[in-house]
Amino acid sequence: MPDQMLPISVVICAYNAERYLERALRSICEQSYRNLEILVIDDASTDATASLAAAMAAKDNRIRVVTFESNGGLAHARQFGLESVRHDWVLFFDADDIALPTMIEKQVAMMQTDADIIGVSTYSYYFGDDETKIIAEQRFGFPSKEAFFEKYSKQKLIFLSGPTLYSKAHALAVGGYRLHCSRMTDNVRYQDYCEDLDLWCRLADFGAEGKYLITIPEPLFMYRKTLGSLSTSVFRMQDKMRWIKDCLKHRRKNLPERSFDEYRQAISGLKKLDYLRSDYAALVYKKMGFFYLRRQYILALPLFALVCLLDPRFVMQKLKTQKSKVFNDIQ
Repeated sequence: MPDQMLPISVVICAYNAERYLERALRSICEQSYRNLEILVIDDASTDATASLAAAMAAKDNRIRVVTFESNGGLAHARQFGLESVRHDWVLFFDADDIALPTMIEKQVAMMQTDADIIGVSTYSYYFGDDETKIIAEQRFGFPSKEAFFEKYSKQKLIFLSGPTLYSKAHALAVGGYRLHCSRMTDNVRYQDYCEDLDLWCRLADFGAEGKYLITIPEPLFMYRKTLGSLSTSVFRMQDKMRWIKDCLKHRRKNLPERSFDEYRQAISGLKKLDYLRSDYAALVYKKMGFFYLRRQYILALPLFALVCLLDPRFVMQKLKTQKSKVFNDIQ
C-alpha cells in the first residue's frame, strides 16, 4: 500500500444531488486509502443536498462542507475547491459517480513511481440507473509515458477521466479552471462545459519540461450516464472542445490564445456546416447509447448507422475508447 502519510484532497461539487450524493460520498469515505481531506461544495442547492452532506460530515471528521449562497456553476465551484483544499494532490469526484474501493490507493501508488508524473487517471465502467448492471468500459488516457508523449507531440486533445488525481501546484500555475469564456451569450455558462478537458490540455503543456499525465489501465470508478440527461448541450460541448484545441495549437506555437468569442467569429460558413454535421453525429450517438442502456437494440441500430453516415471518424474514435461489457450484480 502507498505511503499513508501523504494526504490527498478530494472535492465533490454538488448541485441538487440528493438522489446520488450519499452513495458517491460513501464510496470515497470507504476508500482503502484513508488519509483524505474530503471537501463537499454545495452550489446553492434547492433540495436536501446540504443537509445530507452535513449529516455525513457529522459521522466522518475528514469531511467538511461549504455551502454557497448563490449558484455559480461547476467551473466556479471547482476553482473554489482547487484554491481551498489543504493538500498538494487533489482529485475531483462527481456527485453521482461511484469510486471502487482501491481507486485512490492505486492512483497514489502510480503517482509515486515517477516524480515527473503530475496527474493519474483511470479507466472506468459506466452504467445507467442501476449500479448493479455495468454496461461498458470506458478507456480514456495514456497507459504509459510513451503514449502520453506521442499525443503531446501531435498536439492532440488530452482526454482523461473525471476523477484524475493531479498536482494542485501545476494546476494553479496554468490558471486552474477558467471562469470566463464568452461575452457573446451571457445566458450560457460556457466555462462549465469541458472545463476538465481544458485543464488537462493546459497541464499537458508541462510536457515541454518532461512532466506527464498517465492512466491506470483498469476501471476504478463507475461513471453514471443518466437516461434523462440528453440535451442540446452536446453542441455546446463540441464547440468548446474545438476552442480548447485552438488554444492548444496557439500555445504550442508560442502565440496568444484567441478568446472563445474571437475563435467563433473566425469560423467560415462552410466550416460551420461541417461542424454541424459532426455535432449531429455526436448527438445521435448519445441517443443511440441511451437506447443501448435500455437494451432497446432495434432502436439503437438505425441510429448507429446514421452516425456512421454522418461522421465515420467519430465512430472510430468512440470504438477505441469504449469496450462493451454487460456485467450483473456488480457491488
